[in-house]
Amino acid sequence: MWRRQQTTRAGEPTAEAEVVEVSSTFSIVVPGPQARVWELIHDPILAVGVSDHVVNAWREAGSPVGLGEIQVFELATPAGALRSRSRVTECEWGSRAVLELVQSRPGRVRAGSDVELRTLEDGTVEVAMRAWYLLSGPFPADEVEQLRRSMDEESERLKVRLPAYLESRRAAEA
Repeated sequence: MWRRQQTTRAGEPTAEAEVVEVSSTFSIVVPGPQARVWELIHDPILAVGVSDHVVNAWREAGSPVGLGEIQVFELATPAGALRSRSRVTECEWGSRAVLELVQSRPGRVRAGSDVELRTLEDGTVEVAMRAWYLLSGPFPADEVEQLRRSMDEESERLKVRLPAYLESRRAAEA
């Protein structure tokens, strides 16, 4: 947890706002080579294969590949279809990327995910993933805890689904 100084529209300091990070991290080991694992993980369609909620995903037309790339996700929710966009804000091609949710109205919540790949001595690849939220201002503790539990549950699902997805893609290409 940390504090940040907020300013008014005129640039004058206001009271400090508390910022709470809620995150969930996991890692798995999958068969290499790392370049092929990166190709599959960097492709936004991966989300369709591992999520219960994402029904379609693509790279936004005209967006660069890698740094600055915009990935679009269509989600099925109880309230109906929803689209979200994420921007690649950091990228070391082939090994590391950070995606951050693009918001039309920046507000009290920022969200994103990080992925890092590392080839191990035996040629397998460790895939480390982290999903995160930054919550600005007061949030009820029970809501923060519910978000934390939900993120941990999703991480547990991904630990199973991601290797299965990668294996099914490899089998389809064989």
